[in-house]
Amino acid sequence: MWNGETSVFWNMLELAFPENLVTGMKNMLSAMEKLSGASVGTPYDKVYSFY
Repeated sequence: MWNGETSVFWNMLELAFPENLVTGMKNMLSAMEKLSGASVGTPYDKVYSFY
């Protein structure tokens, strides 16, 4: 859970593994798009459909 820009945990992760966090987030959002089952719309629409 991210509790804002004052989160020491997430700030340290961002400093230690910046490229891994970006790659991981992209992978997670791509998987959510696929799992949503939506075939039309923007990537945002597809991720929103996941929920």
